[in-house]
Amino acid sequence: MKGRAMSGRGVFGSRGITGIRLWAIMISGVFSLPAGAALAQDVPLRWKLETGQTLGYEFSQQNQVEITLPNQLIETKNTLTIGLKWEVLSAKEDGSAQIKQLVDYVRVAVEAPGQGEMVYDSRAQGEVPKAVEQLKKLYDSVIGQEYEFTLDAMGIVKDVKVPDAVLAAVEGSPAAGLADGGSVLSARGLENLYAQVIPMLPGKAAETGATWDRTLDLPAGPLQMTVVNKYTLDKADAKEWIVKATVDTAIKPSTDTPLDLDLNEQSGTGTYTFDGATGELSSTEVSQQLKMTLKSMGREIPQKIQIEARLKPRNDLK
Repeated sequence: MKGRAMSGRGVFGSRGITGIRLWAIMISGVFSLPAGAALAQDVPLRWKLETGQTLGYEFSQQNQVEITLPNQLIETKNTLTIGLKWEVLSAKEDGSAQIKQLVDYVRVAVEAPGQGEMVYDSRAQGEVPKAVEQLKKLYDSVIGQEYEFTLDAMGIVKDVKVPDAVLAAVEGSPAAGLADGGSVLSARGLENLYAQVIPMLPGKAAETGATWDRTLDLPAGPLQMTVVNKYTLDKADAKEWIVKATVDTAIKPSTDTPLDLDLNEQSGTGTYTFDGATGELSSTEVSQQLKMTLKSMGREIPQKIQIEARLKPRNDLK
């Protein structure tokens, strides 16, 4: 099967398709209830932010990649951690909120054969290994900068404004071609990052077992990905909501890219927990596995990718 497989999940990576930086912009949300079902509650499943409110989250993602070459197996592991602060500038009656975001720390750890672990940590002093100098330059431009975006009642991030200093640092850098797939380095990238770890909610009361979809078109360097998130309401009461997800993924080379691929296997799941009283996200855990074969100039290069992504509230801001 060429360039397509169904049933998996994905976020932000380092090179090529070695991550799942991926997700967002095209949204299709068809919400459904089982026929004849009674609502489990009459409280809408939606965000309920208030003007002046502050929140803090920590995003983290780990990508493990295995590349099989003739007589050689190359294994790498990259871990990205980002500290986020939100200030709700205004909240509207329709449930949407204008948010100012501050990135106050970033940590990147890269493990490669023969090099051990190489770390950039914005909270640490001193020089960094040469292999992560470019990451330091990029993320130093992010620290302390103020972003703005709208979060609607269903949890969709849009109308993103990225600081000029960040855009200037990204322009012409190796990250420019990957930023939109899911990162804090571009407007579309921030939309896509949050689309991976903040699920779209129904915006209305729902019966346990209700399902709805969200389709995301994601750029990933030389590849294009289409991901269909299939959400199911696992639990909904006054204290807690739990949404679970599976994902169908299709990958194809971008136009004018001199490579082909077979997506041999893929699978993935997501679990998202919300505070039932406030409608705020309590935790996200997403896991995705991809096996594919890249084809270029008569060569075939098998890759196996494991991605683990999380979003959780920050206790250090309480």
